[in-house]
Amino acid sequence: MKRVLFLYFLLLIFTSADSAVYNLQHDDGSLTQAWFGSFYRGVRFYVSDSCTINTVYWGRYSKKNEIDTIFIYTDSANAPNKLLYSKSFAFNTGSAQAVMNDTVLDTIVVSQKFWLVMYSRTQDSPSNQLSYFISDGAGVGNSYWYDDVSGQWVQNSGGDYIMRLTVTGPLGMITLSEKDDTLNRTFDKQTDAMVLKSGNIAEKNKLNSFEISLKRNSNVSVSIIDHAGRTVSNIIERRILSEGKHTISWKTPNVSAGVYFLLVQTGDKLYSEKILVTK
Repeated sequence: MKRVLFLYFLLLIFTSADSAVYNLQHDDGSLTQAWFGSFYRGVRFYVSDSCTINTVYWGRYSKKNEIDTIFIYTDSANAPNKLLYSKSFAFNTGSAQAVMNDTVLDTIVVSQKFWLVMYSRTQDSPSNQLSYFISDGAGVGNSYWYDDVSGQWVQNSGGDYIMRLTVTGPLGMITLSEKDDTLNRTFDKQTDAMVLKSGNIAEKNKLNSFEISLKRNSNVSVSIIDHAGRTVSNIIERRILSEGKHTISWKTPNVSAGVYFLLVQTGDKLYSEKILVTK
């Protein structure tokens, strides 16, 4: 039996307004503090809706080749919880302060609180191996380091780590960085695509259908990912779809019950919607 699930992604159609809230790391843009010791350092972020992570940024200084490890976690009780992503990154800043960056090629979807964590080897002696992590001059509450002795994440009150992200969500691409503790913007659904018109529950072992509506002819990709960002199904891959409504089917014979995300990409824009698969 076919169960039809209408999820309307209305591209540039509706005129009603909504809002999205993002808590930003409050570094002031300066690269003023040097931090030594090989620690896990992290920043807790908040996004009010589902976003995909694009690029990670962090401040470093090194005199020789180093390797940092990037981690992205969900949050539980204001501490890193479930690992969503990890990657080692080799670099050498050539004895200069630099804001490093790395593109997250995997599809990592975050919502509500989440963490960007870096593990870095930093030391101040011998001098020919000088390496340090960078922060600004004063902390306001979002930067932490992990204390191996107590097993706790400790607020770094001496400065906000230079750790930033770009994410894509209903506001388009946003940089979670400096200048404001909270970004609260109103956006117009004429220019933002992701709108849910009815329920978002799919049945396991059923043929579930979704409906998208396009304002114009578009190069479209549609996929399903799980809560860890792993691709479950590529429904449409780079297909030209005409303006108007299209019904897309997803078979779920080998999918466990739980939370998934429907991703719709049109050109360089990516929209996501949460789906709950029931037994």
